[in-house]
Amino acid sequence: MNNAIIGFYEEPTKSGMYQHIDHKYLERGHTYLENDREFAQIEKRKSTAEVFAPDDWVHVINETNLRKPFVATKMRQEDFHEPIPLNSGKVKDVEKLVKFVPEPQRQFYVNIVSNPTIENSIAKEDSD
Repeated sequence: MNNAIIGFYEEPTKSGMYQHIDHKYLERGHTYLENDREFAQIEKRKSTAEVFAPDDWVHVINETNLRKPFVATKMRQEDFHEPIPLNSGKVKDVEKLVKFVPEPQRQFYVNIVSNPTIENSIAKEDSD
């Protein structure tokens, strides 16, 4: 591996692009972002929650840390700039599984099946 890295850096230094390249190796176990702890808390809370629709994630995130609550922002249609078409395989999967989704969240998935673009599904959900 070290030979590959040396070879990778050799050309830019030989060509004069760089005079010096300082490559640092991070110490295992000491590389994490500040928000990794928050993601771990959300993952732990998710393991005991039922998440069937995007709105359920808002509740999971809001209920994760009661002493110092997280803020979950619900996205709206105007937050998205282009519709994302779903392929027919994904739509068929949703059609098969929608019967297992509890009633309050089922409409979200019915909207996807009836008009398979994210833009249209969100528009119908927001108008309710």
